[in-house]
Amino acid sequence: MLSHLLTQLLRSFGIFFRTIRAFFTRRLVGLWARLKRLTNFSRQATKVAADSLQSAAAIAKKPTSRGDYVETGRLFISKKFLLTLAVGVIVLALLAYFVAWPFLLSHFFTAHFYVGDNRIENWTGRVVVYSDAEKTLPLYEGRLEDGLLQGQGREYDEAGLLLYEGAFADGRREGKGTAYEAGLLLYEGEFADGLYEGEGTLYQDGVLLYEGGFAGGVQSGEGMAYYANSGVQYKGAFADGLYEGQGTAYDEQGVKLYEGGFAQGLYSGEGSLYPAENERIDAVFADGAPDGSIQWYKAGRLYYDGEADGTVPMGFGTLYTQSGKTAYVGRMANGTVDGAWLVTLTAEEFREALGESGTADYDKVSGGFVISSPAIGLSALCSYQTADSEPAVHTVYLSAPRESRFALLPGQANVTLDGWPAPAVSTRQYSKTDGVNLSTGSYASEVYALDGCNAEVLRKNDQAVLVRWALATALPAASDADAAAEAEAAAKEQAQLEAFLASLDRMNGTGAVQQNAENPYYGQADVSGAFSGCATASDAARAVEAMLDYWENAEQRAALEGSLTRTQELLRDAQNAQASGTGSADAVSALQSRQTELNGQISVCTTEMAKAAMEAAAAGGGDPALYDLSGLSVLFDPTTLQVNDLALVAAAYAQAGGDADSADSAADDARTLALKTALADLTAAYSGVNSARSTYEQAASAASDAAGAYAMGTGSKAGWYEALSARADSQTALYQAVGVFTRQANTLNELTGGWVSRTQDWLAEALLPLYDTSAQ
Repeated sequence: MLSHLLTQLLRSFGIFFRTIRAFFTRRLVGLWARLKRLTNFSRQATKVAADSLQSAAAIAKKPTSRGDYVETGRLFISKKFLLTLAVGVIVLALLAYFVAWPFLLSHFFTAHFYVGDNRIENWTGRVVVYSDAEKTLPLYEGRLEDGLLQGQGREYDEAGLLLYEGAFADGRREGKGTAYEAGLLLYEGEFADGLYEGEGTLYQDGVLLYEGGFAGGVQSGEGMAYYANSGVQYKGAFADGLYEGQGTAYDEQGVKLYEGGFAQGLYSGEGSLYPAENERIDAVFADGAPDGSIQWYKAGRLYYDGEADGTVPMGFGTLYTQSGKTAYVGRMANGTVDGAWLVTLTAEEFREALGESGTADYDKVSGGFVISSPAIGLSALCSYQTADSEPAVHTVYLSAPRESRFALLPGQANVTLDGWPAPAVSTRQYSKTDGVNLSTGSYASEVYALDGCNAEVLRKNDQAVLVRWALATALPAASDADAAAEAEAAAKEQAQLEAFLASLDRMNGTGAVQQNAENPYYGQADVSGAFSGCATASDAARAVEAMLDYWENAEQRAALEGSLTRTQELLRDAQNAQASGTGSADAVSALQSRQTELNGQISVCTTEMAKAAMEAAAAGGGDPALYDLSGLSVLFDPTTLQVNDLALVAAAYAQAGGDADSADSAADDARTLALKTALADLTAAYSGVNSARSTYEQAASAASDAAGAYAMGTGSKAGWYEALSARADSQTALYQAVGVFTRQANTLNELTGGWVSRTQDWLAEALLPLYDTSAQ
């Protein structure tokens, strides 16, 4: 029963709770349904639309009763009108808010946003966006389309200073615009994708820096770079912001520095440097400097062509004069001639190094000779040629040049002493040297010990005036035995001829020509003694003729033997050269022919000397080999003689000699004719002597020049020996001319009974007694 009671009780509680639950459930479902109806915008819109349509339909109907009006005092206003007015106001308000205001805002007004405003992302219209919430510092302004700047606009930095003004596309700089930095003009021109692109002008601190093409934000294409507050720095092609391609660089004064190729901002390829006014250096450049050789022009004409270290001549090269001739061809060092190389040359090689500039030679200078090129101020002291060596350079001098275009002394142009050791500094007295453009005086001296030689720089007022390179060894002395012997023989011949010529200069006085001969084929005894055995004046005259023949042939033989000796020496040299492969068979053959010819001529002279000796003996004369035969000669000016006076002397001599026909007119005419002929022949012979003397003097001068040329290496031994032989030949010709004159004088002396001996003191002691005897 209890369980039944409990069961019923539980059922009662269950019914109670179910009833309560059902009550609340129905309430909640009702509330939910009402809530859904209220929040069902579509249903509400439909209802509103239906009500509106009903109202509109009602309004559309014409008012039919007083209830369709609103009474306002004396006026009745149609409800239809009021409703229409209200609807119109609402519609206008909605249009103004959703259509007109956005349109005006985007087209006629500017919206101001803080940069953090979310509306910016989708905004279309003109805006000013600020970097601060207070909207005092603008960040950018312009027209946005879907949040991106389009068209004209501006950008600002964090301080509110203008950064950019110009065209935009999709939020980036695009088209023409102007950029600023810290409020100063930075760039104006074209942009693309936010970078400088196309034509534009770049500034630095507001000062023009560049104008021209751009690509990718840097200079590219043709353009011009400028110095700050100055002129053009560069004009030409650019790439990646650097000089690239062909262009021209200038200094701040507008003077052209370089024209040619560039690579990565440096000189590259073919180009021209302009180191100074009216100067140009053409070269192939690499990494900003000439690479290899250069061509240096001054005043439009080539100055230097050759190797260089940068723009400094270094290595082998050529210097040119203003006229275009080569002034120096050889090694260069530190911008000037390489003196350490020059002192290793022979004299001939040094001459070749001086090119076509023209040289001057100075003999007998400090034990040698000097070769000088005044054009460039370069000189060399050379040793004389020896048997074992050619003339060689010992000391090189570089002084002020004649042509101002040559700047070769240290401190001028690109000339330096780089690489030279520390010098020993002092002050010394310099003595003038032939061929060196520096006066005697006191100079500051810097002595350098270089490899292979010593160098000295002399300065005046800190300016270099002389550079000298010298070998450490002494200047070698000339010791060629053959040349010395030849020179000694030549000196003796010259002394003999000078004495003979001195006697010829006494032609206006009286007396025979006297000479202390050293011919090996006649002696030193007084020639007057050679006629002591002559019985008559006629015999003495014949003896004179014979001895003159002997004298002429003796002199010619001596000259020929000298030529033969030289020819034989040259023949040996030619044969040695042929054997070593440096000579020719033709040269040997020619010298052999010359040797044969000379031997033949000597043989003829020997024969003629023997014949003359026999003829002299037959006339009663002594042996010609014992006497100084040069004493036979006589010389005077025959143009001063009068034929009539001589005719009287001849007639008196004939009468005194017992000539029965001497007083006849026919005999007088014959004597006069003979005298005229003798005087004419004597005058012609006198002219021949003068001509032969002039020829000899020229040959002697040529021989002296040839000897000097050989000693200084400018001439050959063959040339010198040829000149000596020519001098010997002219000497023989001079002796022969004097002999011809003496023969004519002997004839005149015989016609006039010793008149020449009396008036000219010619063999007077030997001949006058014979003529006096004939007149008795």
